[in-house]
Amino acid sequence: MMLELVAIAVLGGVGTLIRFHFGGYVHLTINRVFLEQSKFPWGTLAVNVVGSLLLGLLAGWAESGRLDPQAAMVLGAGLCGSLTTLSAVTVDLAECVHDRKWIKLAVRLGANVIPGLAAVWLGLWLAE
Repeated sequence: MMLELVAIAVLGGVGTLIRFHFGGYVHLTINRVFLEQSKFPWGTLAVNVVGSLLLGLLAGWAESGRLDPQAAMVLGAGLCGSLTTLSAVTVDLAECVHDRKWIKLAVRLGANVIPGLAAVWLGLWLAE
């Protein structure tokens, strides 16, 4: 149990660093391509979709017996849990509610939930 906790903590640090650097890279790259300072959280969307895909793969591999369920849990909680960031999404959505921008709220909610769900399904399918 102690080894698993240490592994989750280490993987959590790795996932956080990936989220920070990869998410920032995606956001800056998209802004550069479109020559604007987009307020849409592209980096957050990217890390959430990648993390969802990875979690779907882990779950599928664990379900099929190709990955130990305990290993899938450690990787999922540590790496995927710190890579994805629901808190950043909810802060963005709360700002939409505060500003009463209902269409923006619906678009951003859909842009985060639908691709994330599709990525999990894709991960489960790929794991088969």
